Amino acid sequence: SNDKMYRFSGWSLNDGKVIDSVNITNSDVILTPVLTEAYTVTYTDDGATGGNAPKDAQSPYSVGSSVTVLAGQGTLEKTGYTFAGWATDDDVKVTEGETSSTFTMPAQDVEITGSFTANPYNVTVEYYFDKAQDTDMTRVQSVTYGETFTTAAAAETDRNGVHYTLDWVENNGLCQRQ
Repeated sequence: SNDKMYRFSGWSLNDGKVIDSVNITNSDVILTPVLTEAYTVTYTDDGATGGNAPKDAQSPYSVGSSVTVLAGQGTLEKTGYTFAGWATDDDVKVTEGETSSTFTMPAQDVEITGSFTANPYNVTVEYYFDKAQDTDMTRVQSVTYGETFTTAAAAETDRNGVHYTLDWVENNGLCQRQ
């Protein structure tokens, strides 16, 4: 935004230096506020399917001040994914999972985005012959959420003197090998 924000840094005796206390003598004292330019830190959700990114109650921050990145993910959820931490808008990872870290506030707004890692799942393909499972033919394949599972090409095997060609058939919306 074009509107500048300022953060109150303390009081000064009109010289711009922040003071903690002042000795009152026989004259009037004029205190002036010291305001420093400030910028915002916002958290975004990176396509979360539920919940909200956390809000930084300390934002805006003065340039040069230390910013602690909020630990955890707030209430963010993303179906099929695990929260991995926070990264800045230029893809610099600023936290790892539930940990927190700090950075020095630059002279610009900072956007921090939730990062998620796709979950792995195992797909088990079982083969049955005459209604009995052949565990020697069972195959397990790891598939990452969102990936397309591709089966192996048709297989051929001989069982008890019978030659089988195994291929996919449609059965009530489910695929199975025969």
